[in-house]
Amino acid sequence: MTFENLNVSTIITQMAILFLLSAIGFICARTRYYKADYGFVLSKYVIRIAMPMTILSKAFTVQFTKNDYFEGIWLFFFALIFLALTYGISCFVTKKMRLPDNTANVYKIQSMFGNVIFFSFPVLMAMFGDKGVLYALFYNMGNDLLLWTLGVYLISKDANAKKGNWKHLINPNTISFIISISCMLIGVSTKVATINDGIFKTIYNVFLSVINMIGTTTSPVAMLFIGMMLAAYPLSDFKGIKNNLTILAVTAQKMLILPAISLGIVYLLKDFIPLNVVLIGVLQLAMPIGTITASMAAEYKSDCSFATRAIFVTSILSMITLPLIVIILKALFI
Repeated sequence: MTFENLNVSTIITQMAILFLLSAIGFICARTRYYKADYGFVLSKYVIRIAMPMTILSKAFTVQFTKNDYFEGIWLFFFALIFLALTYGISCFVTKKMRLPDNTANVYKIQSMFGNVIFFSFPVLMAMFGDKGVLYALFYNMGNDLLLWTLGVYLISKDANAKKGNWKHLINPNTISFIISISCMLIGVSTKVATINDGIFKTIYNVFLSVINMIGTTTSPVAMLFIGMMLAAYPLSDFKGIKNNLTILAVTAQKMLILPAISLGIVYLLKDFIPLNVVLIGVLQLAMPIGTITASMAAEYKSDCSFATRAIFVTSILSMITLPLIVIILKALFI
């Protein structure tokens, strides 16, 4: 991978595709072709079935070299460090703004977790092929480790929560994450390639095809869900977004402040951090708020209205900020 592969038009094209998918969901719900509450069914599908299959599909297909592992470890800790930094900033901001618990916790996870699969995988695949997705997967390991532990804990914790919130940490995504880590360390994809048993290969390929087919539905179904969620709220709600300090704050933090901080730090450390780590890491941090956060807010009865509107704003803004990040990366590192 090289910085010359960065292409602004590719990013805009992929984002336009995702916006059109959400527009279809919006139109279906707004015209009552589907009921708006069908979106909650889609969110459960994404959380409990499609996303775990997405995580597993990469573990069974990607092969790793020694250098990939080395730079992948860099990306894993890159994600943990910057997401932890973001969490600290969010705790300070939400406390100063005196937000209700359910809104504050949504704010925290949305400031941390970007659309590192639904937006970035198509974009990185278009730019760098399987190699881009391979590196993104390492970043996502750090992202998912926090998302399905700290993120689930926060989103399920509110003023009326009962004892036992930690039980939410055991979910299909954490289970698939553990399985994926194990498969990657063992080198399952490489070992399977050396097996010549025809019956085993047939069974394995059928199994893998099912996982891949379900996994590929994650992105479009999630975007349809977002469109349907947006349709559930009166247009007047969105007219007031520009006066909503909380949404403006999380938007500024996610799309402007965090990318600026990350760019500054990696530039100062550019002699020590591999360029592939810089490229993938910064682009992942600069992604708009993850659509999965709205699914989580719906799943755990948190502030889904705030979550959906914040996603809407950052997704629109990313049409400007992501190309800008690409331009700055080229200027600083080429």
